Amino acid sequence: MSFQHLRLDTTAARGAWQQPTHALLAEAYREVPGGLHYASAEAMLAETQDWELLTQAGQVCAALLYKRKHGLKIVALAASADPALRQPSIAWLGDRIRRRLHEAWIEVSGRAETFVLRHGGDRLRIPNDRAARLTGKPVLALHADGFHYDREIQGLRKSKLIVGVPCA
Repeated sequence: MSFQHLRLDTTAARGAWQQPTHALLAEAYREVPGGLHYASAEAMLAETQDWELLTQAGQVCAALLYKRKHGLKIVALAASADPALRQPSIAWLGDRIRRRLHEAWIEVSGRAETFVLRHGGDRLRIPNDRAARLTGKPVLALHADGFHYDREIQGLRKSKLIVGVPCA
C-alpha cells in the first residue's frame, strides 16, 4: 500500500478533497454525542483553513482539520474504519498529533481525549481557567483537577480538556 500525506492550505486544494473528507469525518463522528460540527462539506470547507490528509489510491484514510484561532486549532480528526486501512491510518494520526501539538492545540473529550493524551498530549494540558478565552465560549464549570471544564456543545453539556500550544 502506498500512502500519501497531503497538506492542504488553500481553498482550491481542500475543495478537491472536501466530499471524501466530509464523508470520513461524518462516519467517525456518527456515534459521538453532539456529532460533527459541520453539517455539510461546504460548511466544513468554509470554516477551516488547513487540512492534513492521509490518502491511498484517491481515498481519504485519515484527516486532521485546523482553523486559525489562537494559532492553529485542530477542530476535527478521523481515521478510516476500513479494516485494511485502520491500523496505518491510526498510526499516521497518532504521529501527526504527537508532532502537531507542539504548534497547535485541540479541545477534546471522550475517545478523542484518550487518543490525544496517549499520543503526546498528556504533557501539554492547558489549565481550565484559559478555556473561555481560548474557545470564545461560555464555560459552565471548572473541574477541581485544574484542567477539565464543562461547556455546552450543540445543546449537550460536555466535559472538555484543552491540549497543545495555543498562541495567546
